[in-house]
Amino acid sequence: PDLLVAFDTVYQRERSYRLWERPVPALVLEVLSDSTSDKDLVDKMYTYATLGIEEYWLYDPSGELMRPVLKGHHLRGGSYEPLHPNADGHLTSSVLGLELRLLEDRSGWAGLPGDQTLRFFDPATGEFLRSAEEAEAALRRMEARATAAEAALQAARQSGKPPAS
Repeated sequence: PDLLVAFDTVYQRERSYRLWERPVPALVLEVLSDSTSDKDLVDKMYTYATLGIEEYWLYDPSGELMRPVLKGHHLRGGSYEPLHPNADGHLTSSVLGLELRLLEDRSGWAGLPGDQTLRFFDPATGEFLRSAEEAEAALRRMEARATAAEAALQAARQSGKPPAS
């Protein structure tokens, strides 16, 4: 799958997820493309239900292969039932406790008007989860602050004065 969430396992960067070595994922999300949409919409849905994957999500970033462009399904009685939007019009993953929201992408990533980005939203905090780029930027800022604090501490030790707080 394009994205999977599995609990009770340790993350390891690997090319494939080996079900015989790891727990069955709780959630799978497939990003549709011309070359994979038939399998994603039919074959994989059956396979994932048979494996017992609780939620199956489909996202069509092009908007040409499926309407609506985001669909979620929850496993009940061995087959998937569609998830319905909440009062705010968003789909909620009970597995994650998060909403999956489509936001207008203003970054110009694809260069087309009306592009959308799929984001995870935590209704408990009222905040979006960080994207990979946002998380990396936050990590770089924290590392820079730690480096500056270490340099200030080192300078204070060398001068014999206590560091400013």
